[in-house]
Amino acid sequence: QYLLEEFDFSRERGFLPKTDPAQSFSLSLERGNADRLLEWMYTARNLPHYLEQGCVRKKIESLPELSIQNIASEEYGYAMLLCSFFGPAYVFGERPIKPFVPRNVAVPWCMLSEIFGRPHSSAYASYCMNNWRRLDPKGPIAHGNLALIQTFLGGMDESGFILVHTEIERKAGVAGIALWNALRAAYQDDTDVVGRHLTESSQAIASILATMTTMPKRCDPYIYYTRVRPYLHWS
Repeated sequence: QYLLEEFDFSRERGFLPKTDPAQSFSLSLERGNADRLLEWMYTARNLPHYLEQGCVRKKIESLPELSIQNIASEEYGYAMLLCSFFGPAYVFGERPIKPFVPRNVAVPWCMLSEIFGRPHSSAYASYCMNNWRRLDPKGPIAHGNLALIQTFLGGMDESGFILVHTEIERKAGVAGIALWNALRAAYQDDTDVVGRHLTESSQAIASILATMTTMPKRCDPYIYYTRVRPYLHWS
């Protein structure tokens, strides 16, 4: 019998990470290694500007190769996030399109992908589930209290599209656990408990749908499709 915890799924967060995603690298290292990590963070912060100015490939090519041995394991998700943005930005950020990712990004990306068991692409896990921070650390994981850690070009339409899904992932935890409990109760022929959990699940799904209906207000489909989606062709 499986437990949902084995799949990193919880009532409070759904498939979102157990702790809020890391937003930076810690720099308690020898000077040389800290400087390398600072270069990655500086490039990440300025990625929208490099894309706008047409110099993103030069900037990414100049980065030192990221050594995952020099970062804490709880920062692997942040490193995977940066690779998942630097790779597409390099390939699609200038014309003509490049058919490869430079070694300094490709090597750590492949190593991290193996650790996480995920493809080295702009996968949903990096793009959405590990790409958010709370404006108020004590506030809820809800759209009004969320901001992105990393963007391609920035703007309301990019953040609106992603953060609606982040809130949905969080709400899905209640629905998933309720359905799981309903299934277990069904095996025990406990119809009262089944009904109670199905009602809870139905309410959670209604809340998810309510969040989904806010998408048109937060993300113009034309702007998202023409400004952001081009970087996600290989997702």
